[in-house]
Amino acid sequence: ARAIRTPLDLLRLIFAYPVLKYSLPELSRWAAQQAIALIAFPSLWERYVAALPFLRWLVNKLAEELCGTIPTGLKLCPLDATTFTLPGTKTRDWLVHLLWSGGSPIGVRVTKAEGRGNGESLRHLASVPEQAVVVADRAYGTPPGIAAMVAQGRQFLVRFALNNLPLYDPDRPQQPLDIRRKLEEMQAGEVCGFSALVCAKGQQAATVRVVAVRKTREAAEQTKMRAIREAKRKGHTPDELSLFTSAFFL
Repeated sequence: ARAIRTPLDLLRLIFAYPVLKYSLPELSRWAAQQAIALIAFPSLWERYVAALPFLRWLVNKLAEELCGTIPTGLKLCPLDATTFTLPGTKTRDWLVHLLWSGGSPIGVRVTKAEGRGNGESLRHLASVPEQAVVVADRAYGTPPGIAAMVAQGRQFLVRFALNNLPLYDPDRPQQPLDIRRKLEEMQAGEVCGFSALVCAKGQQAATVRVVAVRKTREAAEQTKMRAIREAKRKGHTPDELSLFTSAFFL
């Protein structure tokens, strides 16, 4: 039968595409060999496209179960932004900032795009539920936004890169934090946490907790090579500390 019989079979086919790295014709043959489905590759692609609402529903349900309310009563709330360009222009005109909880937006704010940056900043959060832990990617890991969140007593979990978020020693606020000394003895998979200061112009220094996880050697090497290629594309050489920290999730 051409039909994909169950949602589980559909998931197997969806996950096989990125994991096995097969072309669609190869994946069609693999599905037949595994007795999952007899389906031509154009029809398989159509099923992938039609599965998008199902995947959205599934991801939201898993997020509710895995990242819903944690024992303290806090709730993880992802934050991201997108841009809009008005007709007749070639630049970003407006930014829409969305804060999500349980698969639904709970905070929306529209700001005018200014400057060369991507506009993603924790400063744009007008109101955040008291129990929310804002989760954002490294574009949000900058001193002004971090300092603003700390000053307002908000809780957050944000990835960052040292070249965008310099850290200072809490015991010597004028001195950069020696993060290499904190991380260099860690083993793959090990988790380490420590305090640091974030300094933003015109704001009081903010104390934050930094959490680091060391990657496997293979993952670290892939990240390092990607950083070198990206730096070469942009015409500069990555600094030694950036290459060192590429071996960690920060």
